[in-house]
Amino acid sequence: MPDRRAFLEAAALVATTPLPGGNDTAADDDPATAECDICGAAKPAGMVDRTTVDPIAPLEADICAVCQFVQNHALADGVCDECGDPAEPGFSIELEYPLGEANLPAFSAWELCGDCVSWIASDIAYRGVDADPEAKETYVDLIDAQHERGADQEGSE
Repeated sequence: MPDRRAFLEAAALVATTPLPGGNDTAADDDPATAECDICGAAKPAGMVDRTTVDPIAPLEADICAVCQFVQNHALADGVCDECGDPAEPGFSIELEYPLGEANLPAFSAWELCGDCVSWIASDIAYRGVDADPEAKETYVDLIDAQHERGADQEGSE
């Protein structure tokens, strides 16, 4: 199975690459270009439609064809939306967030595998602890101690 993260990163790169010889915003006097509300890049006017995508439906915005494809891309049921592995048992996550340059109100629901849920939970915990320097130092010490215990256990076997 192709790496979903690599695909989405490549699509995002294409979506945010400015037009050759242009600047990062659409020129008001150039009807041949239009700015995408998600990636913020000036695109040929034919690539930008006043439409909606799954995360912001039913709201409409000026969205380029690449962002439409990326935002509407979905995996089959029973597959982790983060890594593409089987999500058995699956964990559901729902999220409201600002989407793109225009901060469009977006909502998404995903099914994740256990490994990805653990990764996201760890990331959330770390970011919360990172805001408090004393808590961060304690957290890092606990992680280091756990790594040392694991290394000692592997060495004694």
